[in-house]
Amino acid sequence: HPPSTRLITASLLVYRPRAAVFRVLTAYDRLSDYLPNCTHSQVLPLPPGSQATVRITQTAIETLPFWKGQQDRKTPSSSSSSSSSSSSSPSSRFLSSFPSFNPLSMLTQATILLDVHEDPQNHTITSFLVENSSAFLRTYEGRWRLFREREEGGRGGTRMCYEALV
Repeated sequence: HPPSTRLITASLLVYRPRAAVFRVLTAYDRLSDYLPNCTHSQVLPLPPGSQATVRITQTAIETLPFWKGQQDRKTPSSSSSSSSSSSSSPSSRFLSSFPSFNPLSMLTQATILLDVHEDPQNHTITSFLVENSSAFLRTYEGRWRLFREREEGGRGGTRMCYEALV
């Protein structure tokens, strides 16, 4: 993969049949019910000649950390009492102890258009970025692969493997 991209992988065992897991992952209009940062997911009509199984649009909101310089920080005389710093997280207290940095966060929203290829026989779902509303995600290719798995003792489930090139 290109040097400016990252490969993200994850795996999870769920105690449900592969067909049921596949149905949940392909219920695109309901993905915002399951994905924490997804605020909207909708199936769109496929354009003529498309090789995709389905086209979807999704909107997600992400909290991104960033830092502001010392010139923007409150002076010690204008800051609140030390009890407020004891209620913040240890990492926030540690990072804000440096004189030149102050942790902040920023919400960013992105709407993407994805073409999705479903392969129910092999229990795979592959999606490709078609369009993106922000520079936050320049490329995306994601793949779900579902494998039948049996644990010792006979309990069966589905191993969900996810890969994303971003």
